[in-house]
Formats: sequence, C-alpha cells, structure tokens
Amino acid sequence: MKVHHGRGPRCYYEPEDVELDIHVLEATAYTRLKEQGLCDRGIVPDFLGSMRKFDPALCQPHLKKFLDDEYPPSAIFLEYIAGLEMIILDNYTP
Repeated sequence: MKVHHGRGPRCYYEPEDVELDIHVLEATAYTRLKEQGLCDRGIVPDFLGSMRKFDPALCQPHLKKFLDDEYPPSAIFLEYIAGLEMIILDNYTP
C-alpha cells in the first residue's frame, strides 16, 4: 500500500487543465500500464487498485503520520516484491 497525503482544493493560480493530485496521476499511470499488459508480463508491479480519501484513524498505528493532515489521504495497492530496491546508478544495468 502506497499512501499519498491528501490534496486540498486547487489554488486560484493553478491551471484548470492540468491534474496536480499525485494520487490521481499515479493511479492513472498504473491503470494504463496494467491495461497494456505490463503488470502481467512482470515489467512493473501488479496494480491491485486504489482508495481515495479514507479515514487514517481506521489504519492505526500504521498510518499515524496521516492523522493530523488537513485533508484525508489516498492509497494505491501494489504487488509486494521482497527485496525491491529503488533504481540508482549503483544497481542499474542496461
């Protein structure tokens, strides 16, 4: 489960035609990758779904960081891969 801090309403200076909510952007990206079969081929972790604006009090003590947020968090659910590392120059191979 990857949890995103909630985003409030759009500010007056933010463009209307651009999505700024990181949860929406990431969930849309994983949905499209799954639709193209990249999850089934093992290229990206399997996308299991998402949950928008939930009450973090129901997930204690794991989501304690989100209790004092002004806006409720959202989450995406991905396949767990043991030993997964972020790609950096030291572990990347062409």
